Amino acid sequence: VLFNRQPSLHKMSIMAHEVRILPYSTFRMNLSCTTPYNADFDGDEMNVHVPQTLQSQAEARTIMAVKYQMVSPQSNRPVMSVIQDTMVGSYLLSADTVTLSRYEMMHCVYQMPGWDGVFKEQEVYTGKDLLSQCLPMVNWSKGDVLIRKGVLVSGRLTKKVLGTSNGSLIHVIYNDCGPDETILFINRLQRIVHCFLGIRGFSVGIDDMLPMVGVQQ
Repeated sequence: VLFNRQPSLHKMSIMAHEVRILPYSTFRMNLSCTTPYNADFDGDEMNVHVPQTLQSQAEARTIMAVKYQMVSPQSNRPVMSVIQDTMVGSYLLSADTVTLSRYEMMHCVYQMPGWDGVFKEQEVYTGKDLLSQCLPMVNWSKGDVLIRKGVLVSGRLTKKVLGTSNGSLIHVIYNDCGPDETILFINRLQRIVHCFLGIRGFSVGIDDMLPMVGVQQ
């Protein structure tokens, strides 16, 4: 189907999505797809159009599908990436101090779609070991972040790494590995990070809401 949010300001304001029928009466989609729609979470209205002819269905699948809209033709940079909980969780998971037991590691990687089952047995794993499981075979470096042959060697995953800037990790994966690998990486990253946050916990307390009046010596 074609999914549209008005006003349609650019090409990515209407994209083709595969439908899954779920309970309740609202449209739901992957969080990463909200950015090109300029959608927020205050009750936005969106519309679905169902192509009727074989020609229009073929065009939707091969031209308008979400995976082909990852990079904007206007600015030649990604318009979709991981956001919100996945961005925060990726930063937390990539810290040098994060360790996982064998059970926690297996629990997280089993959430990944299309996992090939290749697994190095250890007693203790790091957060970088877990993140490396969802990376495609790419080489990339920026600042202190180094990825060699799909293995996160060093650095923390920040918005500069996983964001929509030109030359980000998402951009490199799209150019080097193609759209299918890009959406698979985002999907896998979302799954393992959310699973990790379920183990670690992530919440905001009242102290986080208080403004800092001054710094005490």
